[in-house]
Amino acid sequence: MAGEASLKSIPGIAKTLYPIALCRDISAAEGRRLTEKRMIAFRMASKTPSNTPEFWTAYCEDIFWALLNSNEFALNH
Repeated sequence: MAGEASLKSIPGIAKTLYPIALCRDISAAEGRRLTEKRMIAFRMASKTPSNTPEFWTAYCEDIFWALLNSNEFALNH
């Protein structure tokens, strides 16, 4: 994922992460939510500039971390 992550790659990465963590496909609403400006702005509080692959790699890691800490994951596993 490093060096390849960008805003355009988020939907594809999420389509990979959701089945791994939650054993189901991502919904259309969840996919839209992950690319909303407010979600990205939350990550912008980090020190990494948003125009770098490192920023988007960290954003993808945050998505996976959130999935692993969700109630849905806890109840399924």
